[in-house]
Amino acid sequence: MKALKIILIILGILVAAMLIVPLFMPATVEVNAETEITLSPSRIYPAIASFDHREEWDPWVKLDSTAEVTIQTVPGYVGSTYQWEGEMLGTGKMEVESVVENEYIKSSLWFGDTETPAVIEWTFEATEDGTRVVWSYAEETAYPFGRLRMLVGKSFLKKSFVTGLENLKSYLEENPPPVSYPGAISIETKDPSKWQTIIAYPLK
Repeated sequence: MKALKIILIILGILVAAMLIVPLFMPATVEVNAETEITLSPSRIYPAIASFDHREEWDPWVKLDSTAEVTIQTVPGYVGSTYQWEGEMLGTGKMEVESVVENEYIKSSLWFGDTETPAVIEWTFEATEDGTRVVWSYAEETAYPFGRLRMLVGKSFLKKSFVTGLENLKSYLEENPPPVSYPGAISIETKDPSKWQTIIAYPLK
């Protein structure tokens, strides 16, 4: 009887802790990491916004050999999607929501069948040696279990973001994207003597 009482007390303490600790945790979990890449923002931004070769540096896809990735890129990048499915990773989707060319990207991220997405942001700042790249994650967590989940998951996410940026830096510096230049602009001068004048008369 005494042992049962002790077990019940311990369970009570654990339940209380599960309810009390999340009260002091922020509702929004934020994780970010940064690196510097020896390329200009104009050479990094398109690769991130288009999800081009994302599977080459993504820290999670690299952990799941069964993962299948589907990428859809649209002009201007807003609406571009990156979807994955794997035995370990499960399913998920990222979609670009807004961009500022060569400066900023905001995407929504869904895991499985979750209705409320997390927010992914990228910022690109030119430096003397290249570009300062910041990768950020923000998620609204539900009380109490969502907050408890992120209490453990936050450190894993941070480590994954650091690894992902290391992978990205290595990949882009070893495989620098081509520089895009506008095509040649030609100006043609017309001979005024060949212009035609059209006079329109009102209908009666």
